[in-house]
Amino acid sequence: MRISKKNSVKIDIIHDYANINHYRFKIIKNNGFNHKYFDMKKLLRILNNKYYKLILFIDLPKNKHTFIPYLYLLNKYNKCKYRIFYANHLLPTSNGSIPIYNLMLKKNYFNNFNFLYILEYDNECKKILVPNNKLILRNFAVDTYYYSPQKIKNEGYIFSAGDAHRDYNILIKAMGKQYKLKIYMNNFLPIDILKNYPNVELINLSKNIFNLKDAILKSNLVVLPVPVKCRNLTYGNSIAFISMALGKIVLCPDNIYYRRYIQDGYNGFLYKRLDEKEIKNKILEIMNISDVLSRKIEKNARKTIVEKASNYSIVKEIFDVYIK
Repeated sequence: MRISKKNSVKIDIIHDYANINHYRFKIIKNNGFNHKYFDMKKLLRILNNKYYKLILFIDLPKNKHTFIPYLYLLNKYNKCKYRIFYANHLLPTSNGSIPIYNLMLKKNYFNNFNFLYILEYDNECKKILVPNNKLILRNFAVDTYYYSPQKIKNEGYIFSAGDAHRDYNILIKAMGKQYKLKIYMNNFLPIDILKNYPNVELINLSKNIFNLKDAILKSNLVVLPVPVKCRNLTYGNSIAFISMALGKIVLCPDNIYYRRYIQDGYNGFLYKRLDEKEIKNKILEIMNISDVLSRKIEKNARKTIVEKASNYSIVKEIFDVYIK
């Protein structure tokens, strides 16, 4: 983010998305540049020694060809006042899934950021050796502009998504064959489950990420089958919050984290135990509520996320602190 000669804020975006018309760029009212990175020479030519009040690093790059510009902007580009790391997801575990993470830990490059916005409940942040006053723990938030309710035909199915700590066997057995279930995931379920439950449809999450919003909008209920007690109480919150922002009813675990956002029967529903009987009873309860109550709960769900978990409040904070 830079200030022009006319004292207006310009946002320059450097990315590695396959398509420069990526949906997130379409909603940015911006008079800066959008640059898909190819090589350093072209990047340096575009930067042209521009002075930035803030360079915001969103997550860590997964593609190896973008490690060089990422590290260059962090460690060597000196035309900048603030460098902020903004974790939009949990940090990767140091098992090599994102190689640059191990490199940054080893070289202590995280210390070159002025501040790091890390998600609360992210235990990986303990491995980052920076002064405590640089770490800012934030709540998870979603884009409540992009994830807004839309008039779209409800197809009546139950929806779920994600892989981490999901117990889809319990959800499938609890639901039985009474309702259609659509699951977006990257792992695979046992073949016998799919044979016995033809009403279950599996869709690859990574390959269909841009269809996720419509899939949630067309559902009647979103269920997150994760343990009530587990190492990280936030499992499933991204799908839950996106669904609530879209004005959908969710069923989530009844733990101290989700109770901050969901009041059972007011803006969503909570289950006490992740077992077949409990999930079945809650699904039947939700699917049989009146249309009037359903619309009220959906409206309250959206209102809760806008007030408590919208990333626009975090963006405003960053803008107010580092740009103004």
